[in-house]
Amino acid sequence: MNKNLLIKVLLLVTAVCTVLFFVGCDGDNSISTTVPPRISPTTNPFAGSWKITFDRSPGGRVGGGTITIASSGFLSGDIVFMGNAHRVTGIVSYSGDVHGRPLGNGGFSGKLSGNSGSGQWAAGFGGPGGTWSARRR
Repeated sequence: MNKNLLIKVLLLVTAVCTVLFFVGCDGDNSISTTVPPRISPTTNPFAGSWKITFDRSPGGRVGGGTITIASSGFLSGDIVFMGNAHRVTGIVSYSGDVHGRPLGNGGFSGKLSGNSGSGQWAAGFGGPGGTWSARRR
């Protein structure tokens, strides 16, 4: 075995053991046997698949697609906006507040309630914006 590789492996094992030792101890250097309470995950009430559309006034519909809201509230999806495909990401709070953005510039925000929602979007670099609306699929 290569001597340099052996030294790197030994240093890594030593570092991991040191971290595990200190993580498992409390202030008086005794090993902690307390098990943290289990937190039961709560599903975001807006989790699921949503159809979203983007409109501009004047000008009408400028984009749309499908987004998915995970049980954690993470939002992701693929949309077509002004003829170009975009990946959008964001977050939806448990009360329905939406904050999202494509991987480029600009973004959107608003509110979901029940099986629908709406809000505002802004184009990047100070361009005109508009409104968006969404419906649970």
